[in-house]
Amino acid sequence: MKTYCGARTRRGTRCRCTPVRPGGKCRFHGGLSTGPVTERGRQQSSRNLQVARLALATDAHKETRRQRSLKAARTMRRRRRAERERALDLKLGIRLPPSVYGLPPDDGDR
Repeated sequence: MKTYCGARTRRGTRCRCTPVRPGGKCRFHGGLSTGPVTERGRQQSSRNLQVARLALATDAHKETRRQRSLKAARTMRRRRRAERERALDLKLGIRLPPSVYGLPPDDGDR
């Protein structure tokens, strides 16, 4: 028989994840480490954090973030334009599926 975490989820049901330790909770509900305890562990954690910060500060990472930001802005402009076109068509009595405008389907259109 498989054991489960059993913690209450936001939906009110029991969590069905496997616990980290027998009789314990899963990694989402308190089954993981609370952080380094020993001095050596704290030093290693600090070194790891420094390495991560240096990696995030590189020009390559900044350029990737900038490209993603620009892509998201283009997507939002395209989506707003499609929504305006669709609203105008609906006002004129033209009923077309959202996919014609490149929009995801509405719940009522399925």
